[in-house]
Amino acid sequence: MNKCKKIVIVLLCCMLTFAWTAPLTTEAATITDVKSSNSKYTAVKWAVDNGIMETYPGGKFQTHKLVTEQQLLTMIANLDDNYSYSYSSDMIYNYYSELNIPLNSNRYANVSRGQFARIFAALNGLDLSEPQAVQYLYLNEITTGTTGKKTYNDYQPNKNITRGDIAVFFYRIAKQGGIASEGLTGTATGKDNSQITLPVNFMSNGTVEFENNNDNNHNDWSNNPKVNNEVQNIEITNPEITANGVDSTLITIDLKDSYGNEISEEESLQFKVTSKAGAKISSSSNSSSGQSIYAYSDGGELSVYVTAPKLTKTIKDTITFELVNNDEAKYASYKGKKFEATLRYVPKAELRITYDIYDPENPEYAGGNVDSGVKPTNLPDDMEPGKITIVEVDPDDQTFYGKQGSDSDKSIDYANAELRIANKEISPWLFEQIALINYNTTVQYSLNSEGRPVYNFHTEDVIKTDYKLSISSPVSEIVLFLIEFIPEDEEDISLYLYDSVKAIRAIYNSLSSFEQKNLQNNFKDAISKLEDAEAVVDSLKKNQDLANRPDGKEKYTKVIVSLVAPGGKIITDYRGKVRITYNGVSGDFEFTTNTKDYVTNTGHAGAAVAYFDSVIYGETEVTAELLPYDSEDNSYKKSLKDLYNQEVKETIFANQQFKENSCSHEVEVGFVVDQSGSMKKNDPTNHVSTKTKQLIETIDAKHNSAVRFNTKGILEKSGSAEAVSSADIFKASNIKGGTNIASGIDIALSNFTSSTTTSKSIILVSDGVTTERQINQVIQKAKNNNVKIYTVAVGKQADTKFSSLKQIADETGGQFFHISQIEKLHDVYENIAEAILCEDYDSDNFCTSPDSIFDDAEVEIRRTNVTMTATINTNCDNVDKVIAQFNSVYGNYQFDLIDRGQNIYRATQSVSKFQNFNLYEDVEFLAYDENGNLIGSKTVEIQ
Repeated sequence: MNKCKKIVIVLLCCMLTFAWTAPLTTEAATITDVKSSNSKYTAVKWAVDNGIMETYPGGKFQTHKLVTEQQLLTMIANLDDNYSYSYSSDMIYNYYSELNIPLNSNRYANVSRGQFARIFAALNGLDLSEPQAVQYLYLNEITTGTTGKKTYNDYQPNKNITRGDIAVFFYRIAKQGGIASEGLTGTATGKDNSQITLPVNFMSNGTVEFENNNDNNHNDWSNNPKVNNEVQNIEITNPEITANGVDSTLITIDLKDSYGNEISEEESLQFKVTSKAGAKISSSSNSSSGQSIYAYSDGGELSVYVTAPKLTKTIKDTITFELVNNDEAKYASYKGKKFEATLRYVPKAELRITYDIYDPENPEYAGGNVDSGVKPTNLPDDMEPGKITIVEVDPDDQTFYGKQGSDSDKSIDYANAELRIANKEISPWLFEQIALINYNTTVQYSLNSEGRPVYNFHTEDVIKTDYKLSISSPVSEIVLFLIEFIPEDEEDISLYLYDSVKAIRAIYNSLSSFEQKNLQNNFKDAISKLEDAEAVVDSLKKNQDLANRPDGKEKYTKVIVSLVAPGGKIITDYRGKVRITYNGVSGDFEFTTNTKDYVTNTGHAGAAVAYFDSVIYGETEVTAELLPYDSEDNSYKKSLKDLYNQEVKETIFANQQFKENSCSHEVEVGFVVDQSGSMKKNDPTNHVSTKTKQLIETIDAKHNSAVRFNTKGILEKSGSAEAVSSADIFKASNIKGGTNIASGIDIALSNFTSSTTTSKSIILVSDGVTTERQINQVIQKAKNNNVKIYTVAVGKQADTKFSSLKQIADETGGQFFHISQIEKLHDVYENIAEAILCEDYDSDNFCTSPDSIFDDAEVEIRRTNVTMTATINTNCDNVDKVIAQFNSVYGNYQFDLIDRGQNIYRATQSVSKFQNFNLYEDVEFLAYDENGNLIGSKTVEIQ
């Protein structure tokens, strides 16, 4: 829907008036007409206590009263994490209509149970007809039917839904994580029906049963589920990890269906994953959700991260995987079965190395992995997720006194909580200001994916000013409301307000360009106040960075070494030294530094800190060695004995800046990023998110769109380069599910402008494949609209199925790239930026960097022979010869590798040709062009 249509809809909505039904009340916490023995009582009480539904006068809930569509949407908005607008009927209808939720033409009509099923599916991004939508409710355990038969008729889809039904359904939905509306890309027609398989007898009056595959006429292998077909392989990156509460490992399971067939890349199966020992399990490497989570497969690949608990003794753990919410016959053999993986957690003393990089020319993207420290998750005692009334705030201790219902006040810590207003993140200072001016206001309490508390203000509870916006925009109101807290006098703006000003700016940047212009035109003074405040805090932050910078170092690499006792506790009173070596420079440093930063609250006392006056972009290595400690204090000698004189290594990665492009060309670009579950393995730190934001800034296209996809594509942000790059796009928490490349491309194609003067391109990053039919459709659509698609395949060449990605690039006039390591994305992006802006591309440019030549290299040492294998990047056709060079103190030994085709060079030699392998430290693979020039190298350590 274009902007003009949106404006017309909003203006029309503003002119409509409504005759409301009898007013509801929230005064009575007691429900007078539903007994505690009633099966729906728990759900009803939950819905009322949490403000999802309200009671009628006299505390009556009226479970049998029918629900209109208008009432249902209001309840959904109350539960929807993605809804952050006012709760007027007009605004709610406008929001969900734009998401293509299947609604009636009459908002006062009663809602049938069948319509509710379709609405629920659409909220979760599935366009289903009524039977498939009902089955979707069964699969997600939202309903059990009226008699437990779990058929279409047993659900009674034609019957109107009641308030009691809604309370129960919402209660079950909330227990499974609530609603975060995604919506549909077009009018609901049932186009996703193929994703939901209806069981046998589903449309009859009988009980649902699995298909019987024992027909004597169909005894061939393909028609009979085989119980051993499911798990093809279980790969554990590191079966033994340190029991320190930090160390983690990736578990990847390759699956097939019960008949031994491949599982489609677009399909995603849900598994319950549990740790017997209570380890944290998560979907990404930088978060931990809990000891039991629901994980989604990417086609036939299921991946989860497991983080070891803090332990002082070694234990074994069993991680179990169990398929849930799936009654399809092709997964019949999964039923009641659990797959297991075994891990071992070992307490060890550690030298933990972190680093930070400062380069004034690249302040935002340079790099670092400094641990932000332990963030305590102090949850409110004896409080359930729901509304909390704030009675008093204590900014000094970062606590507030709050209560639920008639309970007494409790002290609640908000120091490390997520603080929000209408689901927009704010700083602790802004949270305090809002609470201080709104006596006895309420916040909605919930938990995020990391188990931290979230406190969210609703706008109607705290914003009392009518800003008289010409176009209804609740988020614009939030911006204007928060700007009022910024001090009028710039001299009163301190570095303490840095996070607050940046939070307001982030909310402003989330607005559409139309809404931003509306504020600039009608509230010029307020926006100027925000911009001036941002300039002040940026200047103060820069001055602080300069003040903290070591004398004489304009840029530096800061290395922090911490001592960790077995069990994960950081030692803060050790007085020995550590030898730190980086870039050929070495020094001995004491563990006496307090690295705590009052602004970012990072670090701890007792660290050894070294500054090196160089920044090396790309990957480098730093080493640390704990030196013997000659002292009468023997308290740590026993626990640290295995660390003395042992060299510990850590890779430092400094993210490069893109070079300034000399070409100027008016372009539009769609940035399409794969966030399917398999990307956890190929991009564990979500580097593609940082690098893509950086690329958006560099290209600075006239119009940009950021699209992520897994099982389906989702538009995250569109507009100017600044608006898109500063938005919260491509988050690690979204990495899950299957791979539907075509859906992501299709959404990007739909978000270009109608301009005929701009050249249009799509940049696609993925590690997977999609169906040929879908690919052919989006290729044709791209060609019809003169859109070039540049594709980047991520992963080892042997693992990556990139024929479809190559086809997309070749047929649309773009370019195909392949990288085995995500850190090489910089070179690819730099070449793509040049191709888009200069409308020219030289494939040899990509292979001028020595790091870009080799995809992989390895040495296999067997009992009788040694095999050397190198895989050359498919883009590099300038390689003529590859040599493997063994380096030792007695000289170097070289072997020519033979071109085996498919960019693979290999040679096998007898072990007798080598001396003792202990003499060799590493093997260097060297690539030469046809003129004998060395053009690439890769070093492999001999294990």
